[in-house]
Amino acid sequence: MARSRDWRDAVGRLDGASGAYGRMVDLDWQERGGPAVSPPTRRGFGTRLVERSIEADLSGHVDLRFEPGGLVCRISIPLPADALRTSRA
Repeated sequence: MARSRDWRDAVGRLDGASGAYGRMVDLDWQERGGPAVSPPTRRGFGTRLVERSIEADLSGHVDLRFEPGGLVCRISIPLPADALRTSRA
């Protein structure tokens, strides 16, 4: 994703770890350096789409926080048992 040089900086991190639900992939996203952010008065189409697709289709979890400095998002998705196995020909 291209970053805007005008007003916003985004930092992302992707981790794989074992947790209470087995092996998980955690994606952390934090925006900063832009105009002040406040929680929306309603959940829009994009928010609902992200939440429903991650939670229903991937059995994951989405945590969205609208902090004054920018959006903070954590997406956690369980990995299938064989997700990191590679086949050798």
